[in-house]
Amino acid sequence: MRMPNSRVRDITAFREDLKQAASTEELEGLSGKKRKEKPDAIRDACQAWVQAPLRDGVSKRVAEFVAEAGRVELDVAPHSIRTAG
Repeated sequence: MRMPNSRVRDITAFREDLKQAASTEELEGLSGKKRKEKPDAIRDACQAWVQAPLRDGVSKRVAEFVAEAGRVELDVAPHSIRTAG
């Protein structure tokens, strides 16, 4: 449930940090099939990062902050993850 005054925040994951860096020249040099596969590889790497290291780190810090005063749930379902195109 979302609180009435709550806001959804976007998180930016950089390709370099996901080990998916590629310059424009590198992408243009890929074959058509490889060029079409690259966005899927970036999306998959981002989902893996969001669903494990990021979720775990944020959950730990939120639990420490909130302690027993409340509860916060993170929604990292695949439907909530999108890539900038």
